[in-house]
Amino acid sequence: MNRFIKKLLARYVTYIEIIGYAFVVLFVAGMIALSYIKAEDELVNVQGKFEVPADLIQFDRSHYVIDQLSDSNAVVEANAPLFELTDDEQFIAEQTILNNLQGQMEIARAAAQKDLQQELNRITSSLIQKRYPYLRLSTLRAKMAGDFLITNLAGDLIPKNKIIGGVFDFENNLIRVTEFPPDRQVRRKLKLGQTGTATLKLSPTESINLSVVLVSMNEKEAYFHSPEIAAETKFKIATYLCSNSESNQIEASISVLVGWKSWMRLIWR
Repeated sequence: MNRFIKKLLARYVTYIEIIGYAFVVLFVAGMIALSYIKAEDELVNVQGKFEVPADLIQFDRSHYVIDQLSDSNAVVEANAPLFELTDDEQFIAEQTILNNLQGQMEIARAAAQKDLQQELNRITSSLIQKRYPYLRLSTLRAKMAGDFLITNLAGDLIPKNKIIGGVFDFENNLIRVTEFPPDRQVRRKLKLGQTGTATLKLSPTESINLSVVLVSMNEKEAYFHSPEIAAETKFKIATYLCSNSESNQIEASISVLVGWKSWMRLIWR
């Protein structure tokens, strides 16, 4: 080794040692710091079913709405009146004819067919003025408390077997985890009160997201609750349930926030 370098090392060896130790200390401190600095959220994914108790409105024969007694989108109590109805076949037939004639009048008016318009007006006026003193009426009442939502009613005629809406209990809705994680390490990460996002698949092209909280868990199952659901989202869920009346459940994919990963974990991953 060059004599000059030997002299230089001998003279400054103490400082070199200090710098070396300082580098090691800083390196170790940096590794420890990286272990405590948040890099990204840690999420656990589970599958479940979103369950909404519902009383769907459907009849085994056609009915005609005489009066709607509760507003759609309103929260109603059990036994609250929803509709005043009749299933009188003659009345329904005449109201259907009246609606068709009124549509024909609009066409005649647009085509400036005054003679035809006057004749149609005469017929419709006679139907409008007709009285039905012995008309059978019934009141449809809610069987449960919840949100009264009309999803599929055009006009006043309710066709046979057509579901037009119902009362939906969005107060106590739960998402039941149907495929609980068999991995004990994953299960240990789940704690009551953890939050997450549930994605409900309504169709191949449409899905909605709900904020959820883990409210119940044991070795075999877990339940999440969605504390707040917007009115627009409730309507979409109700429409789906009316279109899939064989089940009151919707498939849900849940992403649960169980903690966070440090930069050190990401580096060694």
